[in-house]
Amino acid sequence: MGVGAEREDLLTLLNAMADGVCIVGRNHEIQFINDALRREFGHQSGRKCYHYLENRTEACPWCRHPEVFEGKTARFEVERGGK
Repeated sequence: MGVGAEREDLLTLLNAMADGVCIVGRNHEIQFINDALRREFGHQSGRKCYHYLENRTEACPWCRHPEVFEGKTARFEVERGGK
């Protein structure tokens, strides 16, 4: 299986998930949002993650970016809508 096929398989898996998935780069730029997030928040239109997800003008105080880009494992979940 080639890299292109593996990428398509990964995108299919991420888009099939009921939970939202957002992959973000070093400068808070959104690299990928899955269909679940797109349904809830719409298209991201080049916005930074903090603006797209939280309507903030700067990085969230709870942001885990520094840890992640230092090579540490970080997990963050948000539950919306009282489900």
